[in-house]
Amino acid sequence: MSDRFNIKGDMDWVDCSIFLMFSQAHMTDWELDELEIKTINEKAEIFVSHMAGEGMPYTDNDVNQKMKKAFNWYDSCLAGSDEELMSEVQKVADFIKNQDWFNLTFAQTLVDMLADISKADGEVIDNEKGSLESLAKYWGVVLDWAITDDSNKTPSKDENTKTIIIGNQEWSKNNLDVDSFRNGELIPECKTDDEWKSAGESGDPAWCYFDNDPINGEKYGKLYNWYAVNDKRGLAPNGWHIPRLDQWKELTGFLGKDCAGTKMKTTTGWNKDGNGTDESGFSGLP
Repeated sequence: MSDRFNIKGDMDWVDCSIFLMFSQAHMTDWELDELEIKTINEKAEIFVSHMAGEGMPYTDNDVNQKMKKAFNWYDSCLAGSDEELMSEVQKVADFIKNQDWFNLTFAQTLVDMLADISKADGEVIDNEKGSLESLAKYWGVVLDWAITDDSNKTPSKDENTKTIIIGNQEWSKNNLDVDSFRNGELIPECKTDDEWKSAGESGDPAWCYFDNDPINGEKYGKLYNWYAVNDKRGLAPNGWHIPRLDQWKELTGFLGKDCAGTKMKTTTGWNKDGNGTDESGFSGLP
């Protein structure tokens, strides 16, 4: 990602993201409460750690400085009017979308984070919904089902899906095994390595069986390429979503960063002494 944006002096992509978080929280009751600020701080830490780089050190002060910078930007907009704030939000959304590095993965992650902030105070009002729905549509991603009205929900989870609770999260123990997006449109199957390569080169969503052998589907489900996983039509069934970066970090934080993988793997079947302990009960297959 480029280091600096020109939209507001020396604001970078993290500043812009946190600015959107403050602005989204503002729409709950036109002020910020402690729960919302706490949630924003947690999301900001994820972005700051990403900016620092995998394994690179960062401090609470780094996060606090980013929070302060974005808050001052947000606060300066409030000196005018709510309309001025909304205008600035649209400018930021436009600017982010027009960056070379912009992709659906980033857009979905940020929209999901904004949804979490909206839900932090236990209530999502129409104002928040409308704003977030517009942003998700503009960026071409799917708004998490959990923020929509109950009347608009479709049945959430397949009765045959086995789940496991790890910490405060519920994970599916079933490998994904769908051949269509959430809206019913079919995902093309690749039956050869050449077809799989061609789909990737052309940017088309696709799935295949491990080793292109349908028998493997009984154990491993289906494998999906990046374009299927990030398609705005939604790969995960209703009631589920593809895990976000912050959710993976919460999972590994609960199990232990250096041993989470071992605790999630089955006790047999992995090569080169790679078996796990399955302490989590997740029973991850090789």
